[in-house]
Amino acid sequence: MVAYSHPSSGVGALAALHGLEVHPELARGTSELALIVRGQRRPAQRELEGLARERREIIEAAHTVGVSDARLHMSEILDAVSRGKKWRLLNAGQFAVTMIRPREYERLQRLRRLVAWFRTAGLDLPDATRK
Repeated sequence: MVAYSHPSSGVGALAALHGLEVHPELARGTSELALIVRGQRRPAQRELEGLARERREIIEAAHTVGVSDARLHMSEILDAVSRGKKWRLLNAGQFAVTMIRPREYERLQRLRRLVAWFRTAGLDLPDATRK
């Protein structure tokens, strides 16, 4: 099986917020998120340590394999994904799918809801990092 690794960028809007000492991923709901953004709720040290320990699989290098090879080695690929390795499948030379484990997908869904909250509040986070 031929597999290639490539780096992913981990710099983004969330890092910019962390630089402002705003940690929206600690919010358990939109009302708590508003308190965090206003600086009315500061994270406890143990919460910050928990964030620092949290693995962010999506920013790690991905293994890339063609669909034909993936068919032959799907069991091995799925085992690797279940251990937290990210795999990307190529179809006709184009990225067709990225496989991540469910826990990482759920973490990203939570972050997506946070970004949506900021957008409805009038701040598009990707734009904020470009200015």
